[in-house]
Amino acid sequence: MGRPTKSNPARPRWAVRLEAARLLTELEQVDFAREIGVEAETYRTYERGRSQPKFATLERICERTGVSLDWLIRGKGMTLAASGQERR
Repeated sequence: MGRPTKSNPARPRWAVRLEAARLLTELEQVDFAREIGVEAETYRTYERGRSQPKFATLERICERTGVSLDWLIRGKGMTLAASGQERR
């Protein structure tokens, strides 16, 4: 997971996947942030791609959304929702 540079203002792909994972929960950013134990503004910086979550936070995101860590970070594999499995 890398930070966007001034020459590349687009969000990194992992940040786009993070937003997609949150949307699986049907929660707004502030509510999702509360559920995973981070401040809302901190979470917003993750979805913008301006900062990276710590590993423990990534684990909570994956547990809450049902996506794999490999998919969230690298875009490899598929989400539990896509495989037809039920998420928490």
